[in-house]
Amino acid sequence: MLVNSMESLGYDAAHQQAEYIFRTVLPACGMTVREGQIQLCHAMLDSLYNKEVTLCDAGVGLGKTYAYLIACLLWQWQRPREQWQPVVISTASVTLQDALLQQYIPFLSNALIQYGYIDEPAHAVLRKGKERFVCDARLEERRMQIAQRGEAFARRAALLRAADRYLDLDRVAGLSRYDRQHICVPDRCDRQCGAWESCRYRQYVRASNGPTITIQICNHNYLLADAVHRQKGWNPLLRDYQALIIDEAHCLPDAAQDDAASEPAQPLFWQVSGNGYSGSFYLLGSIHVSDGLTYPQELLDAYAACDTLAVESDVLALEADLSAQVEMMRCLVYTDGTTIDAHLDAQTYADAKQVLTDLGGYQTMLDHYMPIFWYLLAGNLALAQTRFSPDGGVDRYFLQMAKADSTEILEVEQYTDVYRALGALSEETQVYALQQAIRPEVLAATEEDAAALLDAWCSGDEAAIIDLLEAEPDEPLTPEEEAAAEEFGRTLVTDRNAVMIRAADEALRAGKNVFYIVGIAHMLGEGGIVEGLRQLGYTVTQVSYAS
Repeated sequence: MLVNSMESLGYDAAHQQAEYIFRTVLPACGMTVREGQIQLCHAMLDSLYNKEVTLCDAGVGLGKTYAYLIACLLWQWQRPREQWQPVVISTASVTLQDALLQQYIPFLSNALIQYGYIDEPAHAVLRKGKERFVCDARLEERRMQIAQRGEAFARRAALLRAADRYLDLDRVAGLSRYDRQHICVPDRCDRQCGAWESCRYRQYVRASNGPTITIQICNHNYLLADAVHRQKGWNPLLRDYQALIIDEAHCLPDAAQDDAASEPAQPLFWQVSGNGYSGSFYLLGSIHVSDGLTYPQELLDAYAACDTLAVESDVLALEADLSAQVEMMRCLVYTDGTTIDAHLDAQTYADAKQVLTDLGGYQTMLDHYMPIFWYLLAGNLALAQTRFSPDGGVDRYFLQMAKADSTEILEVEQYTDVYRALGALSEETQVYALQQAIRPEVLAATEEDAAALLDAWCSGDEAAIIDLLEAEPDEPLTPEEEAAAEEFGRTLVTDRNAVMIRAADEALRAGKNVFYIVGIAHMLGEGGIVEGLRQLGYTVTQVSYAS
């Protein structure tokens, strides 16, 4: 029965045609005959007819792309017309997608038309996510915002005019990441939108799902997203298909991991109002490192509504200012001619030196620095061994956008002031902090702890964040250790909270529209910024995300 069924669907004819195409048609068009390529095409035809999942390992230069294209097209053409559905080709690289659309499929179509196999070209379409396409309504809104900022934004205005000519944002070179995010099609569209009926993206989707489409091309992330939609009963992203080719399949696990990490975060953030203030003022508690984040539209819209970005300190300016770095570091250097080994017991010094050496950071000159500097260095070096980086910090992300937008940047405090306060810590507290930082179990848990905090931050889990920030030690502290821990927390958090609350109050009283972003530890709990502003008479409301 299987053989008869195959025969009815043109099994033998498909194999015969494959032989003729590879041995006659394609050589006449300048291609060489490759036996491995022909064998691969036959094997793929067998898999298609048997409805099997097949893994193929084809070496470089074999010509696997033409092998699977011809196999899929022949299999499709031998079926009754009413049973035709597109073939999906998923790839890992933009280069291969472009080659399929611009080289492989046009060349093959022309060759097959020339020899009478088909009457019209095979129709292929590239499928991309909404974030890669222009929303006309959001584009117009952004153009009006930019126009209000005058000549300083002339270049960005020109790029936005270019975006008006193209639906695909990938064709607009030089567009900033923020502008792309602000003018692309949002995850959720309002049917009441004035541009709903004329929406170019909806037109693109309708055309991509048209009955004449033979091949749908996408990347692995889009394929996985379509699978999620189908699993959850949502509208599929891809038109229903009858065959799937996963090219560069070895990249699929990485794509799955990236896709899981690409879900927009939903961190805690608040809007401040009342007490005589009527502008736009938002509070965001940040994390200073991450392995890459996708920000929700609500957060980006809040930033766009403000004229000023407030941060703890402008870390980008600091990185470009060597003299400021030197001044900051001097706060943690001994000025009495002593070195750190005179301030530590022999065991602590040896252990700390070994830790810094193992982490690749020890130099003799470090002996002139205080224990609190060694504490900071050990933590940073340990973090550098993980997948987390300051480059992914939330405050850094918004600082980069602010500088691109020429948005006013308000520094709530200065790094030099923070380092001066750290340098003023008692020796007992500095030694205690260093001893805690170099404990093997603490170093070993660096990545796990950072991941846990990131997960809690992304999900807006206030209780989990507080638990992680205020974790109790494994063993009871001595009275001396309790005193050191209290001084350390007061200097690093509590005293700075007071400075940050005062800076927020001053900006509010001045009527500024501010996106106010400092470390999440400063936002939460008793003495935090949220509670502090409420005590001053402001209404602080947590912002909700659209469901």
